Amino acid sequence: MEEKSVHSTQLEAQSRIFGLDLMRAIAILIVVYVHGMYVLPEWAHKYYLLPMPDIDGVAIFFALSGFLIGGILLRSLEQPQFGLREVGHFWIRRWFRTIPNYMLVLTILVVSYYNNDYVFQNFQKGYYFFVQNLYSRQTKFFPESWSLSVEEWFYLLLPIMVLLGSKLLPDRKRAVLWVGLIFVAVPFVLRMQLIELPPPDQRYIILFTSIVIFRLDSLMYGVIMAYLWRYHKDFCLRYKLWGLLLSLLMIVALTFQMRFMGNGPYFRGVWMPSLEPLAAMLALPFLASWETTRFKKLGIVVQFISTISYSMYLLNLSLVQRLIIPQLTGEIKWTNQPSLGLGLLRYALFWALTIVLSWLLYRFFERPMRDLRDRFPQRKAKASPRQ
Repeated sequence: MEEKSVHSTQLEAQSRIFGLDLMRAIAILIVVYVHGMYVLPEWAHKYYLLPMPDIDGVAIFFALSGFLIGGILLRSLEQPQFGLREVGHFWIRRWFRTIPNYMLVLTILVVSYYNNDYVFQNFQKGYYFFVQNLYSRQTKFFPESWSLSVEEWFYLLLPIMVLLGSKLLPDRKRAVLWVGLIFVAVPFVLRMQLIELPPPDQRYIILFTSIVIFRLDSLMYGVIMAYLWRYHKDFCLRYKLWGLLLSLLMIVALTFQMRFMGNGPYFRGVWMPSLEPLAAMLALPFLASWETTRFKKLGIVVQFISTISYSMYLLNLSLVQRLIIPQLTGEIKWTNQPSLGLGLLRYALFWALTIVLSWLLYRFFERPMRDLRDRFPQRKAKASPRQ
């Protein structure tokens, strides 16, 4: 079994694309960097965030995930027979990739906080079914799990709608574009409609960024790019530098808007959930064509961070920052600001524990679960190891 796992890891390393690893690494480093702010004194926050662009790392994850699963789905769609069996196989592979880690970390948090009424009272059984933020804001328990709900519902709904579209349209591949139009338009229209709510209900718009029904469009941008990459690759390659430049310009413009022009509920609630993944989407052709780097040490670091990125996302905030660090250094309270020395100690512990524990989780749980997933018989439309 160990020999098979090593062989699987070697195949994965050989098939990885540096640009996509870099995108994933940047996304998780943004997320962890922003979360790290909360262990520092409050007066340092405004200086801490100065070098950061106003693009959410989760939005980058969404676009990249959509791009990767879109490629898998399109390969399945090209087979002579595309039906419930292929959809079921798609679900099995995605769920083995994402759900075991989530369930393990969620259960650890539930058990750890069981005797802490203040935290545990926010737990709901819906967390185990990804409905904690389906149509309303989730509680403060395991707050970073909101994005996992968005992804799992997207994984569930997208293949079903593509399957239905493939039965109705003469060109099955076009079904992806029509489904894409629905996924992009409906959440945006819903956000537009609710912005008209009178105060105080208008405050609800601020919560759009973490509610499933308002964020399903985020992953769809990546799927649309996967379609263009697969069927119009020459066009994507021809304009990949322009796409990267436009992506960077959009990030600069969003940062300028958020910091100097105001980030009111309309812009923040209606437009930002679409513009952030769109900016990430435009960079995908350049990054997907960047297969290797001549800087080997950089490549090793980027691949390592990319490999443990999912574990880092699950562990860094609720487990490391809110559970483990208070046990080591005392409770983190906003009303009792730490000294700069204590804040820096907590900050160093935050990064060190996040990386070490994420590697352990990946090595001894996430990777074995992935290897178990790979035992399932493969159809002709095989998923690339890097997916």
